[in-house]
Amino acid sequence: MFEVYPENGKTLKVFLSMSTQWLYTGGMESHRCGLNHAVFLLHADSHGVPRKQRPAVLAGIVTMEHAALDVWAKAHAARK
Repeated sequence: MFEVYPENGKTLKVFLSMSTQWLYTGGMESHRCGLNHAVFLLHADSHGVPRKQRPAVLAGIVTMEHAALDVWAKAHAARK
């Protein structure tokens, strides 16, 4: 369990709702390479994110996306 500041609530909800939107590289060792940002507006709409807040919410999602990719990359490297 972890604490989420109220101002980050919508960002986290949208990020979690996009959890099925990870894109993968091809090849023998396929791995996640980022989120499909094309669906961001659909998820933002579904969570009622006002238009003026969308750039900040997307920036937060990109920050979490990069952090998740770093964790997965380190875990992958540790398995080798």
